[in-house]
Amino acid sequence: MSIRAVFVHRMGPTFASYRYRAAIPAQAIGGTVNGGEANVLIFSKPTPDDIRLARESKADGIKIVADIGDDHFRHSVWGPVYLELVTLADAIVTPTANMASRIMKYTGLSVATVIPDPYEEDLRSPHANFADQAKCLWFGSETNLKDLAAWRPILQRYDLTIVTGTNHQGPFAYLPWSPRVQTEELAKAHLVLLPTRKGVEYKSPNRLVNALRAGCFVVGSGHPAHHEFRQFVWAGNLATGLEWAHYFKGELNDMVTAGQRYCEKFSPERVGQQWTQLLETVCQ
Repeated sequence: MSIRAVFVHRMGPTFASYRYRAAIPAQAIGGTVNGGEANVLIFSKPTPDDIRLARESKADGIKIVADIGDDHFRHSVWGPVYLELVTLADAIVTPTANMASRIMKYTGLSVATVIPDPYEEDLRSPHANFADQAKCLWFGSETNLKDLAAWRPILQRYDLTIVTGTNHQGPFAYLPWSPRVQTEELAKAHLVLLPTRKGVEYKSPNRLVNALRAGCFVVGSGHPAHHEFRQFVWAGNLATGLEWAHYFKGELNDMVTAGQRYCEKFSPERVGQQWTQLLETVCQ
């Protein structure tokens, strides 16, 4: 059976999950986003309207895939929505093994496969080595700015640029996010800082992967999704990592080069192949 896949994600391209879980995979496999003829629907960031669509579509014989990247199962509003979607689904997908284990814990349902986020940054020559002071960058959703809060006293000593959406999280100076600004600031930076807070262990390493692709060295936390990259990045205490990067500043480009080779497993083509394999099974 030929696959006619429609990815459903209502939030639009300013959301990373729209790009990584809908737009890029759809382009890679010849699918569409939020419209078109389908024999399989893939729902990310589900809404109550999506649940109604999923029910009606399943009644018409259309296959349903739940692509779950957020741990909202205990949320008072979104928890019932997510629970109903995974219960309706013919297959469940997650971007990380940690999220897959949480779905099993909360629902007793098994995830069919883990499909990672694809990268979106073009490959740039490594530019992580620096002479005296590193130019540092943090980029991401404004909801994740709280990851920086505990490190503010230390970060005041560094040349740090923040790129994010409209900030209601605290007194951080920042550049408004856009794909162009993200790419431009990655091109200027030596180090990308990616501390993480407790409770978000399920999240994807997409920022780490894009930072390596863009030629930067990553100083990140001991996040589960960072572990597989520990030969190429710092994954531990942020303050210690910054000191380590300064001490080994002449060797960072070599680590970034090796990391870029590793990151080919996150190419849109390879991620698309994983989506195709899953959907072929679902549509049999």
